[in-house]
Amino acid sequence: MGTKRTGDFHKVYLMTGDPLAPALIKNVVSTELQLSGQAVDASSRDSKFSLYIPGKIDISASIVLNLEPDDASYIALRTAFINQTSVHLKFTTDAIAIVGTVVFEAVFMVEGISQPEQANTTVQITITLRPTPHATISPNFSTVTG
Repeated sequence: MGTKRTGDFHKVYLMTGDPLAPALIKNVVSTELQLSGQAVDASSRDSKFSLYIPGKIDISASIVLNLEPDDASYIALRTAFINQTSVHLKFTTDAIAIVGTVVFEAVFMVEGISQPEQANTTVQITITLRPTPHATISPNFSTVTG
């Protein structure tokens, strides 16, 4: 099917604790949330045309941030990568409590952390994410209401 890139999610929250509380991930330079749909062939053998129905949606996300090695959010993401545990994230278009804010929420595995060689003094890293199964949270778009 198609690919939808949503680059306007400029705030990312790490959801931690019990009850869950949002912690804003600092120093985010950019984010990308990519949704790709699969097409399942539904053609009959007698048809002249290929016909399709929607299949599963593949989701991936990435966060580029300026590295502060002591930042708690970075440490949580790095620890999740090393320990192969998942993290609960909310990507938003604005502050998490503002009415009208679009939110994409999912539980992710940290697929990779890369740090390209850079000549400048600010070190940027890219964290790539893939959604994981979770008992109560499925990947979802929502809008904050009053």
